[in-house]
Amino acid sequence: MSFSSRTALAACLAVMSALPAAAQIRWDLASVFAPSSADGVAAQFFADRVKELSRGRIEVKVHFSGSLGFQCADHLEVVETGAVPLASICTTQLGGHNPIFLASTLPFVISRPEEARAFRDSYILHVAAAYARHNQVVLYSYANTPAGFWSKVDRPNPASLRNWKIRTFDQNSLRTMVNAGAAPVNLPWSDVIPALSTGTIDGVFTAGEAGFASGFQDYLPVFIAVNGAIGIAEGTINTGVLNSLPPDLRAAVLRAGEETTDVAFNRMVGLVAETYARMRARGMTVIENPPEALIVHLRNAGAPVVSDWLTRVGPTGRAILDTFAARRVAMPR
Repeated sequence: MSFSSRTALAACLAVMSALPAAAQIRWDLASVFAPSSADGVAAQFFADRVKELSRGRIEVKVHFSGSLGFQCADHLEVVETGAVPLASICTTQLGGHNPIFLASTLPFVISRPEEARAFRDSYILHVAAAYARHNQVVLYSYANTPAGFWSKVDRPNPASLRNWKIRTFDQNSLRTMVNAGAAPVNLPWSDVIPALSTGTIDGVFTAGEAGFASGFQDYLPVFIAVNGAIGIAEGTINTGVLNSLPPDLRAAVLRAGEETTDVAFNRMVGLVAETYARMRARGMTVIENPPEALIVHLRNAGAPVVSDWLTRVGPTGRAILDTFAARRVAMPR
């Protein structure tokens, strides 16, 4: 076969492969968390619904626990460049790109799990615009259970936090714990277990469910539910990849994302009590109502973090918090 014939054949095959009726579309979705985590459950639900709604024409393979070799902070870039078409992104790892990404973990702004969806709906247009500047579209959001302290011992008062080597998860949590007198360090999720096993850290500030799904209970038998934040994260897709779909498949993908958001937030509220029950069944101590003095101390430590964020984000930040406040007032208590 001549070079020109081979070229023509290759071009023909490329056109045929682009037609949705001719071949199944296969996408990879990167996740750094375990399949049983809130992140993992949301990602798999999305993948399953995409397959169902597209009638098998799109298949999404979720790669859990960082198996593609990327840290969560890498996911913005790999989706932006198209190296991976979809990812479940730890939004709060992106504060260096834009402080808007730190909205959901502002300390003690969300006080109840039931309020997480209202907060997400208050900020999502602004966060989606920030993602759009990185060549990607938000498909779905999910919430973690409230962040608390994983510890070897109870820490009932402000003095018990002093110089505590605790892993934090973003700029908000890091600065809050510095202000509280601890000795925090931000670490990628994949580095937490190695740091616990070597004694580099002896505590973790993160969601109860995410920590339990990753086995933190084998190192830290106490969970203190300070409810410092409820981290909300997004699943995104490369804009070009989404726009390359015919209208019916694009609509199926977007619908799958909307359904994933609904299911994820509805699931999260009940997941808190379920997780605490599972912790106790494994012999852990769960302190659901920490002493008021500890909470007041942490709130005071977090207040400057919120103020600084508002200064950096400007009117958009104030609009998010005001919108959330109005939504919260309208919620049933």
